[in-house]
Amino acid sequence: MPQTSTIPLHTARLGAALVLGLSACVAPATGVVDHSTVEAHAQRPFLGRDTHTVDDSFFELEVGVANDPGEIRDLPLTIKYGLGPRSEFFVGLVPYHKVDKNELAPDGTGFGDTLVGLAHRFRDHDKRSPAYAFQVATKLPTARSSKGLGTGEIDFFGAIMAEQVYYGTTVAGSYQFGVLGETDGTGFDHEHILSLQGRRPVKPQVAVFGEMSFVWQPEVDREELSAMGGLSFIVDDFTLFDVGVRIGVSADAPDFQLLFGLTRTLGLLAFNEAGAIGR
Repeated sequence: MPQTSTIPLHTARLGAALVLGLSACVAPATGVVDHSTVEAHAQRPFLGRDTHTVDDSFFELEVGVANDPGEIRDLPLTIKYGLGPRSEFFVGLVPYHKVDKNELAPDGTGFGDTLVGLAHRFRDHDKRSPAYAFQVATKLPTARSSKGLGTGEIDFFGAIMAEQVYYGTTVAGSYQFGVLGETDGTGFDHEHILSLQGRRPVKPQVAVFGEMSFVWQPEVDREELSAMGGLSFIVDDFTLFDVGVRIGVSADAPDFQLLFGLTRTLGLLAFNEAGAIGR
């Protein structure tokens, strides 16, 4: 029977400090904007993404868990900031990352790589045409390659997304192309990710979501086809909780993962006419 892995104390403290520190610095604003239009929106459960971006000058935090049966694999944490009405900047961290134990990683755990990127929606959807967006991102090798937790190389990604609403169901498709640095420094590998996802409210506070995704790395003959589905719950005006499962369809994909997380709109960071920061 598999044993449940424990998270190192320093890792738990780091995650807690990040969440509490950000929440204290940018608590939800009052009296500055109409918050009925500001809603938390999770991108993390999906391998692809939709065209949504964080509201202008707002911070949003996503934290989650990817759990194989009885074993925590990743604790992803993403901080997003709205650069404008259709643009966002994001930083994705993995304070806890677990790989299969090997000679380089006898304990198999540590800090993961960091993803830094920008997303921009250049068209909103209407009854006739979908919304369109693009994303560019760079993976920084913050995971220790000497312990087998990462490749130690910088990777680059570009993605395009489209989204439309059909009879109350939001459908989004995306394609991402990645240029991956090889560990021996001789060149680059390539990665293709295709995603088709959907979301539909079933109650005022509850929605169902699902995704079919395909990851292909031709140089290493890796093909991962997987299906994911779950539920999201609106906790309050600023908080969204989600839970789901991902099931591998192809041999290269993980057999089964339990996914759950929390998305929180933290607050507004903007300059008023006097030049002071308002929250």
